[in-house]
Order: sequence, then C-alpha cells, then structure tokens
Amino acid sequence: MTEIQKVELEIVKFMRGKYRLDEVAGMFYDVPCVKFRQGKKTIVSINLHEDHYDFQIILGKAEREKFEAIKHEFPKEIQELY
Repeated sequence: MTEIQKVELEIVKFMRGKYRLDEVAGMFYDVPCVKFRQGKKTIVSINLHEDHYDFQIILGKAEREKFEAIKHEFPKEIQELY
C-alpha cells in the first residue's frame, strides 16, 4: 500500500468514526472525488489526485461570517484564498 493510499484509508476511517454522513463518489471537473454529505448538503469534498488530495470544506452563511471575523488570525496563504 502506498503512502497516499494509507492517508486515504485514515481519512475515511476518521470521517466514518466521527461523523454520520453519506459518502458520494463523483467528479470535480475531471478529478475523482468523494463528497461527504448530510442530506443534500455537502459538508466536505475530497478531490483525489494521483499524488495529493484537495479538501474542500463547505461553509454555510453563519460559518462564513465567523471565518471572516477571524480570517486575519490565519496564515497569509489561507487568507489569500478567500
């Protein structure tokens, strides 16, 4: 098992152990992904590249407002994304 496969296994074990979410396989543009959903709302999407993963955490309106209030506390690389 490669290191990236071990990481994938640990991520899925963590998500299944901590949360009760539906797992939906799909595509994000041309990249395979796994979406963890609660009802029709996607909570997190993991894009599965060959050599790395991209995590997309989906924030609701209240969460976005909280993040905007503390955004300055995050590293510049994260601040620049938003």
